[in-house]
Amino acid sequence: MLTDAHTHRAEPEPSVFSVYNLPIQEPDPGPCPHPALSVGIHPWNLEPERLEDQLRLVGQGLLKPEVLALGECGLDRLRGPSLHHQTEAFTAQVRLAEERQKPVIIHCVRCFSELLYLRKALRPATPWIIHGFVNKPETARQLLQSGCYLSLGAALLTPDSGAANTLREMPPDRLLLETDDAPLSIREVYRAAAGILGIAEDELIQQIGRTFAEVFNRKP
Repeated sequence: MLTDAHTHRAEPEPSVFSVYNLPIQEPDPGPCPHPALSVGIHPWNLEPERLEDQLRLVGQGLLKPEVLALGECGLDRLRGPSLHHQTEAFTAQVRLAEERQKPVIIHCVRCFSELLYLRKALRPATPWIIHGFVNKPETARQLLQSGCYLSLGAALLTPDSGAANTLREMPPDRLLLETDDAPLSIREVYRAAAGILGIAEDELIQQIGRTFAEVFNRKP
């Protein structure tokens, strides 16, 4: 089965085990058609004056068995409240993830130095997944050396993109694939990734399936 490590698509694709990003809200939105969910405070949706309430909702969400990860959360220099408030919220969520032993799906825009500093300072035991990575291989190397996983998506359909160039250098056991909010099938992402790597799609599916099972502590 194909895996999609991060999606905002409300309806799951057939024969795809996807991790759907469930927005935190009150009251509880009820049943979701996806078999696996993530929940977190996106930096764009962070309300500093309501941080405790937002963290409470995340904590409640993490207790549900179908919630496999915390996220997406993170840092964004271009949008959202101040980086001070974003860092406070991100740090609190990392600590929640550590308590509940859940991986963290991370949104990071122009804050990789800050993110690497926090990883060194917080020393998390749970996996960090940088989702939608599109930056240069040099940045990828720093993240990989720090122990992060990278989730790549629609940018792989552009052969000279930062994501495609990063993929060519990546260790296979640190790679995940995703659709995020792009209007495409995860199968297109797998096809593009297999083409860049010069391997059969079935081989890539098995490889990423193993990594997915390790990161999310659950077989698809």
